[in-house]
Amino acid sequence: GNVGIGTTSPATKLHAVLESSSTNTVLEVARFERQTTGTAAAGIGSAISFASEFQPGSSAVSGQIASLWENVSTAAASMTFSTWKSGVGISEAMRITNSGNVGIGVTSTNNKLRVEGAGGGSAISYFNNTTTTGYGVLIKTLDTSNGRYGLRVQTGGDSSALYVANSGNVGIGTSNASSKLQVA
Repeated sequence: GNVGIGTTSPATKLHAVLESSSTNTVLEVARFERQTTGTAAAGIGSAISFASEFQPGSSAVSGQIASLWENVSTAAASMTFSTWKSGVGISEAMRITNSGNVGIGVTSTNNKLRVEGAGGGSAISYFNNTTTTGYGVLIKTLDTSNGRYGLRVQTGGDSSALYVANSGNVGIGTSNASSKLQVA
């Protein structure tokens, strides 16, 4: 049967309802809390796991959302999203840090969005606007310093294959274009 908390007609196996007159705030409906009998350290957290049967009589966790403390003394926490990886088991796929940075394929990032991984014969990122009236990708920076870049493409190491400076100068094979277009 279904279990209802705050409702007499649960629609799923577990259905919790919190009634409130508040119309513009987020309210905590459920809490999953982890306690330790030792001293809490970086990495302690709790998770919601999703498991299902993949063969008759065999089931495993196929996905997980976790919240964990990155630093217990400064109360810096992250959320992680994990999926089942063949031969590995449950493996972190994406992390949102306490500063709002998002890492996909990486567990630590100082960038707002960082994507890492093996492309496996295809692009690591793919953007496709499927409308005939849409635009492509916009990269915008408010910094107008000529020593900074708006777009930098690196290949095979740290050399700049394409460099668009905030001045509007474009360098191909150089990150120090002194004219509108400079090819090294």
